[in-house]
Amino acid sequence: MTCSSLLLFFQESKAPNVLAMVHTSNDLAMLVPAEILAETSTQAMAKVIVSFIKVRQKIIIFLIIYISYILQFGVVDQIFM
Repeated sequence: MTCSSLLLFFQESKAPNVLAMVHTSNDLAMLVPAEILAETSTQAMAKVIVSFIKVRQKIIIFLIIYISYILQFGVVDQIFM
């Protein structure tokens, strides 16, 4: 199933939340290259790339801590409800 057929399926099934998640994911995926290409010099582009790498590293650290907390205390139901 291709991405476009998947979107068509969710549009036909009236799943607005799923569609919103897909559109948000697509927008976020386009944010990084758009921000990099918005810069005029290669040095400025490099700074943007470094800043996105730092954000990615912080997200990974957060997820590791979050998942280890869930595994340690088993509070999945309380967090996601």
